[in-house]
Amino acid sequence: MDKIIQRALSVKIAIKYLTALLVFVFVAVYVMNNESLSKLKKESIAKGELVAQSSGQEYADANKKLLKDMTTSLGVYRNEAMAMIRGEKPDRELFYEAIGNTIREKKGGGVLSFFTAWEPDGFDGKDKSYLSNPTYQAMQGRFAVQATYNGSNVVKSSLPRGFEKEEYYVAAKRTKVAFATKPYVTGEGDKQTLITTLSIGVVNDFGKYLGMIGVSLSLNDLQTNAEAVHPNGGNVSLISDEGDYIANGKDSSLLGKSFAEQEGHQAMWEKLRKGEMTQYANDEQGVKQLYSFVPLTISDGEIWYVMTEIPYSKITESYRGSQRKVMTMFFSTIIVLGIVIWLLTRYMITLPLKRMQVGIRQLALGDFTGKLRVSIQDEFGQMASHLNETTGSLGAMMKHTSELAMNVGATSEELTSSSEQVTASAESISKAVEEVAAGMTEQNDQAANTSRNMHEVTDGVRRIAESAIAVLESAKDVSAQTEKGDLLIRQAVEQMDEVNVSMTRSTSSMDRLREHSEEIGSIVELINRISSRTNILALNASIEAARAGEHGKGFAVVATEIRKLAEQTRDAVLKVEEKIESIRTETYRMTDVIAFTSSEVVKGSATVTDSGKIFSSITAEMKRVHLQAEEVSSSVGQLSAGIEQAMASVDSVKEITRMSTDNANQVAAASEEQLATMQEVTSSANHLSAMVQDLLDRLTRFKH
Repeated sequence: MDKIIQRALSVKIAIKYLTALLVFVFVAVYVMNNESLSKLKKESIAKGELVAQSSGQEYADANKKLLKDMTTSLGVYRNEAMAMIRGEKPDRELFYEAIGNTIREKKGGGVLSFFTAWEPDGFDGKDKSYLSNPTYQAMQGRFAVQATYNGSNVVKSSLPRGFEKEEYYVAAKRTKVAFATKPYVTGEGDKQTLITTLSIGVVNDFGKYLGMIGVSLSLNDLQTNAEAVHPNGGNVSLISDEGDYIANGKDSSLLGKSFAEQEGHQAMWEKLRKGEMTQYANDEQGVKQLYSFVPLTISDGEIWYVMTEIPYSKITESYRGSQRKVMTMFFSTIIVLGIVIWLLTRYMITLPLKRMQVGIRQLALGDFTGKLRVSIQDEFGQMASHLNETTGSLGAMMKHTSELAMNVGATSEELTSSSEQVTASAESISKAVEEVAAGMTEQNDQAANTSRNMHEVTDGVRRIAESAIAVLESAKDVSAQTEKGDLLIRQAVEQMDEVNVSMTRSTSSMDRLREHSEEIGSIVELINRISSRTNILALNASIEAARAGEHGKGFAVVATEIRKLAEQTRDAVLKVEEKIESIRTETYRMTDVIAFTSSEVVKGSATVTDSGKIFSSITAEMKRVHLQAEEVSSSVGQLSAGIEQAMASVDSVKEITRMSTDNANQVAAASEEQLATMQEVTSSANHLSAMVQDLLDRLTRFKH
């Protein structure tokens, strides 16, 4: 049975040691491998993000040329139109021919039509002259036409009615810069076409909107290009600035639909609008994907986004392969190390421990005569030598302990007899001291009651003294505040007189200001009549210059400038008249306000004077109150001093009584403690005697 127990113990020790070593090796190898795999994972993700970014950028570069060229063309046409208008030679047919040549050169190529639309009389001011022209008749002569390529020729036609409400016209009028409309789908089935419109507003040198120029583009080529790109098993899509799909290489049925409205895409769209171009999220099937966005600038303030979508599993494919290889090597290494460590543990640890276990077992049974055999002076050999030394020391100590126990038993019996005699004497002393303490306690209680009553009287007198002092201080403060109030009232009367004088002067100044404003109004009216006469003279000069023909052109320019100057003068005069009228109205109002304020100031001055008289009466009364408060405070102080002397005498008696009581209680407590101590000594001596006998009985089991 003992052999089975020893073997179980040796196996347990070996298993524990081996387990601890394996855990250490496992953790060390796992940490190193995990760090390596983490680095490899980051590199795989970075590579995948780079591939997605590059694919999106290539798609953007390949398709933005058409959009960029059209934006540039619109800018050129706007400049040509403004050059015609500035030169006062706008020509509708010439301008239409320019945009028609462009679409003819493109021969389609994604360009569906060029068009232009102008405000009434915005292009050449001759809308009425084109009322009979079939092209412009439907638009009441407005310059609003489009050029469409039908495969062989350029077809000219007017824009449909209500074009002013279309997004391309409204946006151009609102932004006055290049603008791309929201893409929309036309046609059915295989003939569906995704279309967007680029438009740009035309304004004159004064910022007035005149019209717009636009182009309709087919976006089908963008869809075809998107379907041909599949980086790392993913796909490419194009999203408009408003969040609609323009191209989708994964699902063409989503064209024209909102990206944000797709499942799980709302949060992605919000992050994208905040500038987060690389995101990870689950697709509609719950599969984790990498989404990389590349901005594609279409026009001022208009940005589309190229989205590259790659499965996360494709990005980390190489990482997961390396992970499997590393984990296989890791577990193989752990198994080999476990076998080697088990063998070393068995022959270097388990067997020496079994021999030591036998010696410790004998020691536990009380046999201090056995010795372990030491063959090798390693750590376990040194432990066996120390165990032999411990066995010898314990044997000698047990023998010496047995001898001491016999001597302690004899001494404890003598101690028990002496303690019983001391206990009887201590009981007599304790009873006598308790009777003295009871008498002193009663005397202490009577002194305490007397002291308590005197304290109450003292507290009442002290509160009266404090109240008298507080009344004296309050009287001082009120007297000082009253004198200060009287001074402030006198100052207020003087200030009210000065304010009255200032209000009189302000009234005079406002009257003079009103007279000056009326004089300025007369002068402005004269300037207005002069500008009107100048305008008429400039108009007559223009007519005479027109009659003079070529010789009067220079004079016509001067007359035009004079007429403009006269009109500007007239406008300025009208504004000045408005300002003068406003000043005159405010002047009348301020005159009335100042008059009313002056009367109120007179009333206020009288009120302040009356208040000053009242404050003077209050000041005299407060001085009398202050003198009476000083007399009361002095009398209460003398009474308080006498009571405090009596209180000191009572406290002295009380303290003497308390000290006597405390001393008697201390003597009684000491006697009781001495009695309790002697009882404990007697009990301990009896207990010690029993313990010595038990110790002697136990020592008989050991061999030494």
